[in-house]
Amino acid sequence: MNVLFRVDSGLQIGSGHVARCLTLADALARTEARCTFVCRPHSGHLIEWIESQGFPVRQLPFGETLSSDPTSWLGAPQAIDAVQTRKAIGEETFDWLITDHYAIDRTWQRPMRQVADRIMAVDDLADRFHDADVLLDQNFQIDPAARYFDLLPEHCAGLYGPGYALLRSDFAARRPPIAFPESRSGSGSPRRVMLFMGGMDAPNVTGRVLRLLMDSHVQSQLAEMPTHLEVVAGSSNPHLRELGVLCDHTRMMVGLEATLRVQVADMAGLMRDVELAIASGGSNTWERCCMGLPTATIAAAENQVEVSSLMHQHGASRYLGRNETITDSELIAGLREFLRLPDDEKAWLSMSQLGMRMVDGLGARRVAETLRQANRTQRRAA
Repeated sequence: MNVLFRVDSGLQIGSGHVARCLTLADALARTEARCTFVCRPHSGHLIEWIESQGFPVRQLPFGETLSSDPTSWLGAPQAIDAVQTRKAIGEETFDWLITDHYAIDRTWQRPMRQVADRIMAVDDLADRFHDADVLLDQNFQIDPAARYFDLLPEHCAGLYGPGYALLRSDFAARRPPIAFPESRSGSGSPRRVMLFMGGMDAPNVTGRVLRLLMDSHVQSQLAEMPTHLEVVAGSSNPHLRELGVLCDHTRMMVGLEATLRVQVADMAGLMRDVELAIASGGSNTWERCCMGLPTATIAAAENQVEVSSLMHQHGASRYLGRNETITDSELIAGLREFLRLPDDEKAWLSMSQLGMRMVDGLGARRVAETLRQANRTQRRAA
């Protein structure tokens, strides 16, 4: 099976789209599928990372400067991007074309049917029309199919919910039992807390949280201070030097062991070693759920607000607010309440178990099997 991914990354776009496509590509490659990526080298791109995972990348020309509006994130009009993509792949044809891009809709997908038998669109905004055979939305929604009503062709199959979350295989392999051992829950003050606001974190929410934790007035309000803080960032995070300095100052001024971890290879292992997380509402949400890691969420972008709010209502995480609108005093109050969570073993376990029941870590396998089965069915029909 020959599969083409059209996906981008960058300071505006973030790293989540590429990360989940790489996960699916790995699941497909395990069954000897050939996976190729087409990407535009936006500022902060992850093309080298894709190639380091063993997948070829066809690069498009440098594009226009991106704005905060997701419709600009192709770096070119859709028609031009489609032409450039076809030029990049030459005469090659594909069984599946997978698009994971907020700036792509049926305008781009329709002409690409000349080079692909079937198309899968990965989306979570439900704000545009897709010409696709499969739609994947791994986010938690009350009625996910209703969100895409009239946005998809009648024949399009929907894969909805965190059961299809694209997680690396090590999460399913290393997740703890739903009934946690006493050593990780009910321990009183949290000892190890993970701070991860996404691979790029262009607004530097990580730095904001670190500065708050260093403030003596804030420390007096946060009775339940952790002893270790695992600060996680991607290699393309533009604030790495500043974060390193802040971690050093946190250790010296506060006595909190803050360790900066860049491009963590074993995220599942790290999540097993901590008790709580302070994190963004991006695709990393489903990794934390799979590992049963209670989380206080700060939405780093508008598209994270709805899911973060729904997860809070469901009891699977604690939503503190959106970074752009939440005040420091509101953030401190939210953190103060959240860091007390391990004192209440029942509440701690409830949040952990709700997340684990939502995500078992086998979503990539399910999606890959859906694509393989459709490919086999078409071949038999032919």
